[in-house]
Amino acid sequence: MNENFKIKKISVVKDIPDKSIFNTKVKPAKLNLPKNKKIVVYLGGLQLYKGISYLIQAIPYTNKKFHFLIMGYPIEDAQNLAKQLNVQDRITFTGKIPYEKAASYLKLGDVAVSPKTLESGEANAKIYNYLAMKLPVVCFDIPENRKILKAKGFYAKHKDVIDLARKIEVAR
Repeated sequence: MNENFKIKKISVVKDIPDKSIFNTKVKPAKLNLPKNKKIVVYLGGLQLYKGISYLIQAIPYTNKKFHFLIMGYPIEDAQNLAKQLNVQDRITFTGKIPYEKAASYLKLGDVAVSPKTLESGEANAKIYNYLAMKLPVVCFDIPENRKILKAKGFYAKHKDVIDLARKIEVAR
């Protein structure tokens, strides 16, 4: 063996939520949301490549009993798309929220959505936070999501906004 080459041990770190933050005992955030609506939550980056455009495009196909709480930033592109589709009145955008307060905002939800697609090239760690908050999770049917959620997910056909809307409706 070459003296200059040393083998180092590799450790795999599991991506799990901080249970001191993400748990069902947290108090809900104080936010002025519409009364008598089912709240659909999304927490994460609002760059269009992360799938937020699919969620916003699904809104017109959902029953008006659903209101969407979209948390994250940058909000401009997402807000513009909501205006183009005339669904801005069905969405509350929070902008950036502190990580340590994220669970209190998720606590307001009845259903959580993770519309990330294969093309994003990123993991889908937000699903772990949704699960820690005991929220039903709607997502696209891709291997990463199946690996995390197994039978617990509500899987929409990949990139199909109408099916995404249907799954939101049956999840809660």
